[in-house]
Amino acid sequence: MHRVPIAKLLYCKAEGDFVRLVLAKKIILIGETMHQLEARLVPLGFLRVHRSYLLHLNAVQKVEGNRLFTASGVFPLGRKYRQEVMRLLR
Repeated sequence: MHRVPIAKLLYCKAEGDFVRLVLAKKIILIGETMHQLEARLVPLGFLRVHRSYLLHLNAVQKVEGNRLFTASGVFPLGRKYRQEVMRLLR
């Protein structure tokens, strides 16, 4: 069991039926689906940007084409999620 402070969570990446939580200094693999985690994190400011990624909305620095840039890396922006992401970033 891990207690993860939301402020330290950089992003989440789907790994089959697991999700990798990436923090500044460690990575935690949890036995939960992205859909389950998304339901808990969206009210806290996270946003599904691709079928494999959840990012905090405030972390997005810029959007170029189908890529999102944050301080922790470059992430794909899925077609299915693009309209909602762009609406929330305005």
